[in-house]
Parts: sequence; C-alpha cells; structure tokens
Amino acid sequence: MKLTLKDRLLILKTVLPEYDSRKGIQLKQSIARKIALTSDEEKVVVLSHLGNLQFEVSFKSAEAITEQKVFDITAEELSYLKDKVDFLDRDGRFNEYVLDTYNKILDEPTEQSAASEPTDETSTI
Repeated sequence: MKLTLKDRLLILKTVLPEYDSRKGIQLKQSIARKIALTSDEEKVVVLSHLGNLQFEVSFKSAEAITEQKVFDITAEELSYLKDKVDFLDRDGRFNEYVLDTYNKILDEPTEQSAASEPTDETSTI
C-alpha cells in the first residue's frame, strides 16, 4: 500500500484505536511497526496538542504530503484498517483534513476484490 508521511501519521494517531480486542491489538501493533516514522521523519512533523485528545498537525516539508512509500500491509491488516475507517465514518469523525487518507484506505483493493474481478481466461467443465 502506498502511503505518505501524512497518511501514516493519521493512521497512527486517528485510525488505530487505543482499545480493541486481543486480535485487534495484535493487528494494530503489526501495522504500527510497519508504518512507524523514522527519527528523520519525526523531525519533519510538528504536532501541537490542542487538548481533549486533539492535535494540530503540520509538516516542515511538502514531500511529507506528496511523497509516497510502499508498505507491505497484509489483507487481514487492510481489512482491519477498512473496518476502523468505516467505524469513524459511521460515527461522523471525518473532516477535510483526513478525507484523502481515509478514502485511500477504503478504496485500496483487497485480495478478495482483486480475485473477483473478471479475467480474460475461460474454463470448460
């Protein structure tokens, strides 16, 4: 999955929940390890705590918002992310700042959707 630094930060801070089932926490930890920010990337992020679990995020470079890296997110992890973003949507927690990242997660094809797409091959029985 291709993610920008902004995408990764939003996933870490707003998509992955603090509390979940045991399996959910295991998936959260796996995703968090894969998309963790490097120490150099952390220097580009400016997080301002606004209180009440709210943060204002800004970046010291435009590349943080535009440059994408590929991360090996499993089908199970992607399904977990999609479920969490779907919950945020149903709970009315979308805003303009997170919309692109959340849509990227929801629009990312899963193995099931890729497997169900028609192919040019035909089979005979």
